[in-house]
Amino acid sequence: MFGSNGQIVTGKYDWQGNVYYFDPSSYLKVVNDYRATEADGRGVLLSNNGAALSGVQKWMGTYYYFDPVTKLRVDNKYVQSQWGLWYMFGSNGQIVSGKYDWQGSTYYFDPSSYLKVSNDCRATERDGRGVLLGADGRALSGVQKWMGTYYYFDPVTKLRVDNNYVQSQWGDWYMFGNDGRIVQGFYNWKGSLYYFDNYTFLKVTNDWRDGVYFGSDGRVIDPSNTFSGRVINWFRNHERKLTYSMYGSRNGEDGTADCSGAMTEALYEAGATKPNEIYDTGSISPYLLLNGYSLVYEGQSYYNPRFGDIVIWGPKNHTTGGNGHMVIVSNMSSNPNCISVNWLSRGKKGAAVSENNYYWYWNTHGKQYQQVFRPNNIEKS
Repeated sequence: MFGSNGQIVTGKYDWQGNVYYFDPSSYLKVVNDYRATEADGRGVLLSNNGAALSGVQKWMGTYYYFDPVTKLRVDNKYVQSQWGLWYMFGSNGQIVSGKYDWQGSTYYFDPSSYLKVSNDCRATERDGRGVLLGADGRALSGVQKWMGTYYYFDPVTKLRVDNNYVQSQWGDWYMFGNDGRIVQGFYNWKGSLYYFDNYTFLKVTNDWRDGVYFGSDGRVIDPSNTFSGRVINWFRNHERKLTYSMYGSRNGEDGTADCSGAMTEALYEAGATKPNEIYDTGSISPYLLLNGYSLVYEGQSYYNPRFGDIVIWGPKNHTTGGNGHMVIVSNMSSNPNCISVNWLSRGKKGAAVSENNYYWYWNTHGKQYQQVFRPNNIEKS
C-alpha cells in the first residue's frame, strides 16, 4: 500500500472507508491477526481480507470489543454489542466473567452468557461466599434480605460475611452464622454461648431465654461463678451428710438441718450478711430483701422458675415451723430443678438434701402458695 504522499505504508492505515494494517518489516497487508497500534497495547483485529473488524469479535479463545469508528480494541468499558446485548470488557480488553469492580461498584457477569447478573446471589469464593446483586447489577452491602432471611455483605469487598457479629447500616448489631444467615436463638461464638431474639434478631442481654440467663455482655452466665451458684453448691456439698430435723442445730452444724435453717446458712456462707438468727420460713423474708432479693411473685398459679429463685411454700403469713417449706431453683432450664433440705426421705439419716424437678415437687405437695424471691443481679459474684 502506498499512501497519499506516495510512500509505502506501514502500520495502521485508513483506506476507502476501512482500516488496515501493514507490517512494518514486510510492508504486506496483515490478515487474520491482531496487531497493537497504541502505546497502551490496544490495537486492531484484522479480518481475512485485511479490513479491521468492529463490535464483539472472538479471538484466541475469548471475546473482545472493537470500536465501530476507530476499530481500536476497547478496554475496561461496558458496551453494547452489534446484536443489542451489553457486555463488560476488562482492562486487557477481554470479555469479563465473574466478579468485577468497575467505576466504584462491584458487578458479576455470568461465566456462560457473559451478561451482567441482577437480582441474584452468586458464589465467588471457594468457601461458598459471594455477592448479592441488585436490580441494576451492582453488588449490595450491609444487611440485605434474600430468600426469606437476612445476610450481611461487607461494605468494601461486597462479599457475604459468615460467622461474625457486625453492625448494620442503621446501627444495630447482628450475628450471622456459618452459612451467612442471620442467627436466631442459641449460638456459640468464640467460646461463649449467646442468644439472639427470634423476632428482632438482636443479642439478648440482662434477660432470660428458655430458662437461661444472659448477662450484660450477652454471654450466658456460668452459674458456678455467681452468688446463687454458691448457695446451691452449699446444698450439693451437703448431700448425703445431713439428716432432717427441726430440733437440732437446724443449719447443719450438728449434722441435722431443716429447710430454712439450711437456707440461712447457705446464704451466709455464700456471702450474705451475718444473720441475726437462724431464720424460719416465716421470718426469713426481710433477710432475703436485705441481701439483694426482690419479691417478684405471690400466688398459687404456675410461674416460670428461674435460676437462683428462692421460693417459700405455704399459707401466706402462716409459714412458720412445719407450715412452710423453701427451695432454691438450681439450674438454668425451661423445666428446672430445685434443691433443698426436705422431708422427702422421711428423716432417713444423711438423706435430707435432694434436688427435684420444681413442677413435680410443687404439684405433688399440694400446689401451695408461693412467694418468689429473685436475685436483683443474677450476675452477682
